Amino acid sequence: MDEVSEILTAFGAVLAVSLAEESDLLISLLFNGLDFLGLLLGVLAHRRQHVRIAGFAEDVVPRYHPEDFRQHFRVSRRTASILVTALGHCRGIPRASDPQRRGILPVDVEKQLLVTLWFLATQEPFRSIGDRFGICNATAYRIVKRVISAVNRNWTPKIIRWPKDSASARYVIDGFHGRRGLQGVLGAIDGSHIAIKAPRSNQDAYINRKCFHSIVLQAVCDHRMFFRDCFAGYPGSTHDARVLKYSDLYDRITESVDTLFLFGSYLLGDSAYPLSSWLMTPYKDNGHLSEKQRNYNFLHSSTRMAIERAFALLKGRFRRLKYVDIDRLEDVPDIILAACTLHNICIMSENDIEHFVDSDDDNQEADGIDGLDEDGVEENNSIGNADGSRINIGKRKRDLIAEQLWEHCRVLT
Repeated sequence: MDEVSEILTAFGAVLAVSLAEESDLLISLLFNGLDFLGLLLGVLAHRRQHVRIAGFAEDVVPRYHPEDFRQHFRVSRRTASILVTALGHCRGIPRASDPQRRGILPVDVEKQLLVTLWFLATQEPFRSIGDRFGICNATAYRIVKRVISAVNRNWTPKIIRWPKDSASARYVIDGFHGRRGLQGVLGAIDGSHIAIKAPRSNQDAYINRKCFHSIVLQAVCDHRMFFRDCFAGYPGSTHDARVLKYSDLYDRITESVDTLFLFGSYLLGDSAYPLSSWLMTPYKDNGHLSEKQRNYNFLHSSTRMAIERAFALLKGRFRRLKYVDIDRLEDVPDIILAACTLHNICIMSENDIEHFVDSDDDNQEADGIDGLDEDGVEENNSIGNADGSRINIGKRKRDLIAEQLWEHCRVLT
């Protein structure tokens, strides 16, 4: 105990001085004060005896009905079992069975996973989580940080993957085509604001257009709401187009667009993004759109809705992302990416994936964004200053897609 050590040190120092000076008065006062010291130590020891819930993870959770387990931890018991096995093989996760382990036995791997899932599934602070699982709040924080680091280091690169080969690309393209008839769609892209606690510094940069502090999550998903690319960390005031510009995805596209977009495929984005050959945006509705253009906009919007639903499912399953109330701002992107990774794992291993879709999640952005021209190009921005050939190629490709969709619609009618 730090406080007890300080008290004993102070008493020892005064006692030594008193004895050296042979001060009967001081010696008398000190020895009479020892009774008070004993009482004080008793109070401190009593105060340190925190009472926590015992046996929640060990006794209560195993008796949960499968549906109750899923409601509490936001994953099925089968998925949790898979995660425990995989987590046990990750470097950096302490295990009691480790032959080189010395000292106090670490928290069981399954319990570490349950603590992390509870953190992601709820808005409870670490103090409450520690109390529930019978550990101190500092241990709860270290467990969550350790597990999230292991998820991002070992699983994220393998789980959140771009469809690079022809078979996986064709699978996604056919999946989108089966929804609304758009041919060549490889993914839907959008940004979502993850609400955060006001940072200690540079607070204004994190206030978004909806007037709350946030970090932007940019993601691309396929027709199953499965994330194919995730990028998080930019302050909430950053425009979607600028986040794209500085993302790893944009760097890869710049280096090799034909390798990423096989079969002439492309992404669907809203009007916040710049139009290009690999990113189709809607026509700006100025009140004079043709029927062909309105038909394209309708099919574009209804197909792009996959990313909106993906964000709603992500935040509905892992409610921590509705408001990340932690002091260390640098931890937030890691938490977001780990949640996205677990989101994909759930889609891979569970059937009723839309069970947690949050219908109240407000991720819709207005079609008309101040500071953008009709093709979603940000004014006075490095993206907006891109060469006109890119925009012209994008316009021609969009017109061709709109024409094909319109002809198909006329044939059906």
